[in-house]
Amino acid sequence: MRPMMHRNTLMMMVKIIIYTFAVLSTLTTLPLAASTSSRTVIEDNKDTTSSSHVKNDNHNSSSSNNNNSHHHHRRRTQEIAPLNIFLLLKDQFDSHRSEIESFVFQTLRPFSTTQDTTDSTNNIYTNYKNDYKTLPSGVYTYDDFLRVLQSMAIEGTYGNSWHKESHPTVPSNTVGSNEYVNDESNTAFYLGEGGDDDERMTLGLVNVCAFLANVMTMIQFDACDEFNGMMTGFDDDYDNNYSNNNNNNGDKPMSLSELSAVNGRYFPLSNACGQNGLSYQDEDVECYIDNIDVSCNVDPLMDMRASIHPKYNYQSGKEEEQQQNNISFSHQPPPEFACGKKDYENDYTGYWDGYTAEFVQDVAYPNANGRIDVEGCCFWGRGALQTRGTCALGKFNYYFGKRAYDENRPSRYPKVDFCKLPSVLCNTNVAQYGGVVYPELKWMVAFHHWIEGVQQYSGDESKWAYLPQLKILVQNGLVKSEVRAFIDKVSSVVTR
Repeated sequence: MRPMMHRNTLMMMVKIIIYTFAVLSTLTTLPLAASTSSRTVIEDNKDTTSSSHVKNDNHNSSSSNNNNSHHHHRRRTQEIAPLNIFLLLKDQFDSHRSEIESFVFQTLRPFSTTQDTTDSTNNIYTNYKNDYKTLPSGVYTYDDFLRVLQSMAIEGTYGNSWHKESHPTVPSNTVGSNEYVNDESNTAFYLGEGGDDDERMTLGLVNVCAFLANVMTMIQFDACDEFNGMMTGFDDDYDNNYSNNNNNNGDKPMSLSELSAVNGRYFPLSNACGQNGLSYQDEDVECYIDNIDVSCNVDPLMDMRASIHPKYNYQSGKEEEQQQNNISFSHQPPPEFACGKKDYENDYTGYWDGYTAEFVQDVAYPNANGRIDVEGCCFWGRGALQTRGTCALGKFNYYFGKRAYDENRPSRYPKVDFCKLPSVLCNTNVAQYGGVVYPELKWMVAFHHWIEGVQQYSGDESKWAYLPQLKILVQNGLVKSEVRAFIDKVSSVVTR
């Protein structure tokens, strides 16, 4: 689960966004001619559809109008970006790629899933605290991030999609269509559209940086699926004492008490149903789009497992291998999340004992919400922003999955029901779809989470709205204290 905001996390996120602003040295208007990539873009071809690589994009206005009747008509609040604007932004990132990769796309060493080939005295970057060394993330990469950003910025939700009537999933249609990217209900990642020329690039950069600052929470743990046991931060005295007395390249053993274990050692397996008092499948929220309930139905027969994190999750029979790979946790964090039906009346999931590294099953051991089983509890957090719950995943399925296609709306993944198999987001349990893996989904679901939950956010009581506040932040010159308050608020919106 995404850690709750506390001072260390907030300061880390502020440092990230300020640092990224600094390395992206030009935050003022950039002439189109200054971009090496954008020189290849003809000025007349700013429209996104002209840059598409897909087939069957030619359609007359009458067919477009007819097909629009199948869409829900929530007016778009963020327009798609012209390709040349994205390429300008990409040039800025690419010119500082090494700095960004070594700072943003780094994982704490105890969680890193990549092979450690670094010398302890060379080329080890720190981004959490000076005594916490990092390695490049094996799950989240710079190239994957930019690839999905491009698609979500210049094509939006309806990009590269299939449509039951105009572009069905038949063998002749091997790629999606961009036929609907200019539909008024399409939404996209915001790159400054509608802003003044003097501030457009800055608005786009700040939005991207704010997104990355929040994504860093999962990048630092190199994970796609939510952990059982929420990270609560490291104890400074323990950190300092360990660092002064040990020399192991920063691989500090992890205390179970740092993982929000009950009594410092117990992990209810029913945490899959929700942590921090939340109930992911019984959310007390309205989940409507155009008066249509889009939340996922909870099926008690659902049966799936999270992806196994090779460093965090305990794996039976792997003790010797874990020791050889320097898995340096003190005691053992629990195995991955799982959900499934009860086989008999008293079939309780029990808990994981981190001290003895064993399941204690058939015990009615509740999570914070009182759950003692995991029936229908398959909606834990997934992806770069830990999108969780029946509402958020239902919205993703409504726009991107099988439901969109079945209801005659554009769909990027027309055969995937993200409500019935949300684990596809992290490339697990994919056999039901012929073993097809969609590595981009951990980013795709995060970008949609940002578009739907952050860019469109407007608090009724607080009167705080994301896009107006983003513009005020830029117009005021990115004052450090204001950036800090802005990121603090945005993070609370993401984790709400």
